[in-house]
Amino acid sequence: MAAHVEAFMVIDLLSQPQALSSVVRGGRKFRVARQEDMEAIYLLGLDAWQDGMSIDQYLQACRQSPKYKKGVWHVAEIASGELVSAVISYVLPPLADRSVIGVGSLATAQAVRGRGLASFVLEQVMEGYVVSGQADIFMLYAEIDFEFYQQFGFIKLPMELQHRSDSACMVKCADSLWDAVLDSFSSRPVGYF
Repeated sequence: MAAHVEAFMVIDLLSQPQALSSVVRGGRKFRVARQEDMEAIYLLGLDAWQDGMSIDQYLQACRQSPKYKKGVWHVAEIASGELVSAVISYVLPPLADRSVIGVGSLATAQAVRGRGLASFVLEQVMEGYVVSGQADIFMLYAEIDFEFYQQFGFIKLPMELQHRSDSACMVKCADSLWDAVLDSFSSRPVGYF
């Protein structure tokens, strides 16, 4: 019950960051998602998050998700205009008196996985929020290979600060902020989002 209450409270604390500007690099376009993209975005994560639901049930759950309504989705599309990768971002409560952007639901179409598209989207989100002054710290919950996120500078919080067994909270911040971030987590844990 405590984990559910914690997650509910975190969802209440999420807010939308500003949408980032479009970027075109190497035949890939990074842009803010449009309303007509949402079903395609949800289907990118079908294999990971369907959890026994029919496709219709899964899409309905995504459409009704309060968490998905609280964030800003950014996508990558290839030269053909096909949407191939997506990530959601949120403003989280400050840690160590610094601004925090949470990222989640990073997914890429199965047919094009392993081609750097998730990396492209994640890099653009982090760079965009740093350059725009909206983030000093990034946070996520990893449910896949932790090494993927480590290549971008994310570090798993120590075990005593982890609150879930099915994913790990990871943080990216300047080395000079790490101790203050750990102190903040010790006094005010940030639940799953």
